[in-house]
Amino acid sequence: MFPACCRTARLVLQPLGYEDAEAIVSVTNHPTVISAVPFVEAPFNVASARDLIAKNAGQQDRFYGIWQGEDRSLVGVIGTHLRDDDAVEIGYWLAPEARGQGIASEAARAMAEWISASLADRTIIAECRPENAASWRVLQKAGFQDTGRPGTRPGRKLLAWQ
Repeated sequence: MFPACCRTARLVLQPLGYEDAEAIVSVTNHPTVISAVPFVEAPFNVASARDLIAKNAGQQDRFYGIWQGEDRSLVGVIGTHLRDDDAVEIGYWLAPEARGQGIASEAARAMAEWISASLADRTIIAECRPENAASWRVLQKAGFQDTGRPGTRPGRKLLAWQ
């Protein structure tokens, strides 16, 4: 249902596999990621990464690696989540050293474009805490706009891709 892989000028978004578990740990096991992603718990280890990857076998959630450069370094994760209300939610996280380079916006826009092409009948959404200024800017640069409605998780607002 979701695209298997996409490319931008500098990124490859590809479904995560079990061979990626250690790389996922290196970009995820950081306090800023753990505190921002509701389903990621500390310590995030190889078993946690394998549990995340296992979700790709279902239809509800898919997790893609954000790979950068010729050496295809994993710099982040982007997830897609089917919602009952005809929506697909996008969420993402980056390794601290990959932030501030436009990678998250580039990945979020690419994923939103693919979802739009594949599932035109679904609304593409994201949730963000308004005080998380960096993530809010990421979503706006990727083409998301504030809906004025609260998100489903406490303290978050709902944004929709335009």
